[in-house]
Amino acid sequence: MNERLLDLVESGRIGTEAALKKAFRALAKRVHPDAKAEAGSRAQSLSFIALKTDFEAALARLQTLDAESAASREPGNTLDKDDATASSASGRARDGPGAPSHAKQARPETYAFDRRALYENLEDLLARGFPEPPKTAFARRNYERSLKVVLAYLAGRDEIYPEDRARAAFIAFRAVYSSLPSGGFLDVDNDARRGLYMFLSNLIGFHRRGFRHEARTARGLFPVVEESLRGSGATGALPFLRFLLADLDRGPAMPD
Repeated sequence: MNERLLDLVESGRIGTEAALKKAFRALAKRVHPDAKAEAGSRAQSLSFIALKTDFEAALARLQTLDAESAASREPGNTLDKDDATASSASGRARDGPGAPSHAKQARPETYAFDRRALYENLEDLLARGFPEPPKTAFARRNYERSLKVVLAYLAGRDEIYPEDRARAAFIAFRAVYSSLPSGGFLDVDNDARRGLYMFLSNLIGFHRRGFRHEARTARGLFPVVEESLRGSGATGALPFLRFLLADLDRGPAMPD
């Protein structure tokens, strides 16, 4: 098997987490430094590290695809109709043996990328209880409007930087965040959900006020949150978090 695991997920030849883990274990036997051939060699160790990195990327991508497909099936989901159709088609394609993973997808609603507007709407979502929508009708309408705007601006960004898949990363992030249980108030080290909230609060605070200590706090929280997410098997949230973390270097997006 000469192709990367990520390529096999993208092509649809691997469509489940169980199949991905099976392929990883088979390859690991060949390159693990404890293997009989070239036992403990540096080249063998480096190959295993590269394989493990490839596996994590493939797992995150698979979780993203699954989250997109699941979001399209949610009752009352807030994705637009074209997105729901495209995501369902993608999910069906991966289910069929030998079928391509990407059916022809309708173009999602797209706005020309506006960094300030993106973070303003992320701020509104967080204030209204993201990732869960509010229960009251008025607040829910505003929440869904902001969610739609976030998706449209991320679609616009994807036209500039398609390799980042920012929109799909956000959809996966939202699905993973919603699925996380709460471990306890302010228990950041053991509660991935609370850690995510504190990371987002400090990140949005920096973009709103420009206080450098909030950016430092967000950066400091990221390794803790990443470890907690990995421990929960929720690595599908990481691509969007890395996007937010990298964007901190551009400075605050919303200061008056």
